[in-house]
Amino acid sequence: MLSYIFLQWANIKTFGAGLTAGATIGFLMTLGFDMIMYDTSNVMDLTGSIVDTLVYTIITALVGGVVGVVLGLGKS
Repeated sequence: MLSYIFLQWANIKTFGAGLTAGATIGFLMTLGFDMIMYDTSNVMDLTGSIVDTLVYTIITALVGGVVGVVLGLGKS
């Protein structure tokens, strides 16, 4: 998903830009999912939801940075 967004819509081809965009996308996706899980079930408490959001944001940011670098290696 990140690769498609970066290549087709955002033209991201650097680590820094991929890191920032990946963190933003990861944060919004995970926050939405975790808040739905928190509000509708007893699977996680609020602390677990916040920690999961932060951890997944970091993971998605790193993946976004790597995707940005790989896309930058291709032909222009």
